[in-house]
Amino acid sequence: MEHGTPPEERNQRGRKFIGVMFECCSIYGRVYYSESKKGYFGACPMCHRKVNVKVDPEKGVDARFFRLKPGS
Repeated sequence: MEHGTPPEERNQRGRKFIGVMFECCSIYGRVYYSESKKGYFGACPMCHRKVNVKVDPEKGVDARFFRLKPGS
């Protein structure tokens, strides 16, 4: 994944991810956690619109699937 994932975190099995429904292109994708950036970073698989989900390191995030609406 080339959208901000450091080389040492690429191609790892069991990486943390959240599911995102990219409503811009009506497609589902995964956004992977970056330990170095303390959040989930990725992009729409079709139009490459970037998404960043910051996470409180102490509280984490309860939901595993999200909808990303155009313009948000």
